[in-house]
Amino acid sequence: MADEDTRAPPDWLTIDYLTEALKTGSEKPDLIIDQCDVQPAVSVGENYGNLMFRATLVILDTPDSDPEIISVVCKTHTKGIMAELSKNTFQFEKEALIVKKILPEIFEILWEVNPEQPRLGPKGYFFGTDPDELAIFEDLKVSGFENLDR
Repeated sequence: MADEDTRAPPDWLTIDYLTEALKTGSEKPDLIIDQCDVQPAVSVGENYGNLMFRATLVILDTPDSDPEIISVVCKTHTKGIMAELSKNTFQFEKEALIVKKILPEIFEILWEVNPEQPRLGPKGYFFGTDPDELAIFEDLKVSGFENLDR
């Protein structure tokens, strides 16, 4: 795979697409993305089976609300053999199930026992398949987490 395949976001990953995706995955039906900057989230050669992008968004909950800057990670798959492998093993569907259903249930149990228990992974904001598989997660880098160089 050429490096440019992992550096440029897909053409369909636009401000309009992200707005509709985040409206779907939230309780904010009037959400507006005023500004959007999508950059690669990992170094060249990382994440062989996925494309990862960090989107810095200026959002408004309503047209009259104050703007808020948030950062999310957008994950889609590569092209070619790795994409086929991902699809054939239902990787995307499994990850969506884990992040949307299983982890929140585990956290509810943990928080009943220990309300101070920190969350052990990102929140999943959106999982969709049109026009291609895309997952939008909380960007943990904002909270101080970082990927280590290999």
